[in-house]
Amino acid sequence: MRKLDRDKQMNRLLLNNKVSATDIQNLAEKIATFHKNTGIIYEKNFLDVQEKFNDLCVEKDYLQENLNSDSSSIISRAVDTSNTFIERNKERLEARLKAGFFRDGHGDLHSRNIFLLPSPQPFDCIEFNDDYRQIDVLNEIAFLCRDVDAFGRQDLSDLFLGYYNNLFPSIKTEADHKLFIYYKSYRSNIRAKVNSLRARDVKNDAERKLILNEVDKYLNLMDGYIKAIGE
Repeated sequence: MRKLDRDKQMNRLLLNNKVSATDIQNLAEKIATFHKNTGIIYEKNFLDVQEKFNDLCVEKDYLQENLNSDSSSIISRAVDTSNTFIERNKERLEARLKAGFFRDGHGDLHSRNIFLLPSPQPFDCIEFNDDYRQIDVLNEIAFLCRDVDAFGRQDLSDLFLGYYNNLFPSIKTEADHKLFIYYKSYRSNIRAKVNSLRARDVKNDAERKLILNEVDKYLNLMDGYIKAIGE
């Protein structure tokens, strides 16, 4: 067993503005190398992302009552845009599956699961569910990039994407780039839903308010991404 230095955990470093361009480059190299060498998935229901995206609708009434009136319209707009986007991009998603861009990846690639040591060390991949792990590489890195965006560091998120794409070209067209943004909206959607469910279970009003603030943050991130793909 090896104990890792918690002060090197990426989320803590982001919070304290201590993630450098070199850290991002090293991380991009690590993830790109991993994706190049992991298993290729050729059979996958690539439309399941749409179904999972639409699940956020079950939280509309609760959030409208407990968060703000805008939450319902944000969710409705996002779901409508998602449905239209997936319908227009079915062939592109199928082409990416056939081209080998769906890989057996990490599945939970966010900053709390990465230590920025001399060599970056992701950990705690999802082992209990193959479906969560066997996804488009753009979906995987969108999780990380969305997380970095949530810390207010889109500059680092963009830097990571540029380094990664140079090493493992996964965005070759404008359609691919919009798909990446769509996946960031999807990752924000999931985080908003998870926090909404958490808020339902909390008895302490102050804690519930903090969690609902997180919901609001991720709904607004989702809304921004959705507007970008709808342009």
